[in-house]
Amino acid sequence: MVIEKANAEYSTCRIPVLVMTHSGDLLACYECRKDYSDWADIDLKIIKSSDGGETWQTLHLIKGGGNTLNNPVFIVKGNVVHFLYCKNYKLLFYCQSQDGGETFSTPREITEVFENKGFDYTVVAVGPSHGIVHNGNLLVPVWFADNKENLEEHRPSFIATIYSEDEGKTWKLGERIGEGFFVNPSECSLAVDKNNKVLISVRNENGDHFHNFRGFAESATGYAEWKNIVLRENMRDWICQGAMYAEKKKLYHVNCVGEARTQLTLKFSSDGFLSYESVLIDEIGGYSDLVVKGDVAYVLYERNPREDGLYFKKIQL
Repeated sequence: MVIEKANAEYSTCRIPVLVMTHSGDLLACYECRKDYSDWADIDLKIIKSSDGGETWQTLHLIKGGGNTLNNPVFIVKGNVVHFLYCKNYKLLFYCQSQDGGETFSTPREITEVFENKGFDYTVVAVGPSHGIVHNGNLLVPVWFADNKENLEEHRPSFIATIYSEDEGKTWKLGERIGEGFFVNPSECSLAVDKNNKVLISVRNENGDHFHNFRGFAESATGYAEWKNIVLRENMRDWICQGAMYAEKKKLYHVNCVGEARTQLTLKFSSDGFLSYESVLIDEIGGYSDLVVKGDVAYVLYERNPREDGLYFKKIQL
């Protein structure tokens, strides 16, 4: 199903995030770009489906007003939807909804979360894709770039997580992940495994496009003492964002494994992706997010941003 294509106002719609609210509705957000660039004038659109993705309605359009609004992240905890997004790859904002996304509190800047560990950076962004709840804490992956010669460059880069122990009132920055191991790590996704550890899936550049693999690490907290930092050589990746989801002690992972962002594939595993089964979602596909409920996977993804726009697919597992 086509969610949105390029039109007279937007040259492309990209970077989807998808969650399921407490009431069972699907809530999504994505970037609506005035041109293709990551640094375009970008609006954020929030949409909702109450019938399992058969129909969608627009709830909000957050106007960039000449700025780059980027990397939306939702976290669902109970009745509350927490929402984070960035502005110009520099500022971070947070708000929340008590009614399934129908209304949100006034966005509050929380960029100071990045200042307490002395990280040097020129670009910063959360997510994209959904964040998680672990031991009651809100957790969101974040990536940084530090390039004083080109302030818009996304390399060299490093990653961490931010977390809130008080329902989004305050946020803290965790430790760097895989420093000295991952090469230019960036967009990550989190999930809680069957042992209640936080697993992170990492976009990185340890190989060229044809020989690149997903990075993984695990932590008992999701923000410190990351261990078992590895490349999964059975998890090919076209150096692109990917998303994870945990449901009933299984982990689900979606990313593109084929040349030039093709073969968008859903993998599901009971052993942290040492082994897995897989389902082809689409022959073409890039950035994506997913929700798994029971034996159904809901996937929102870019098919071809310049031509095909955003697609939604429901998969019976």
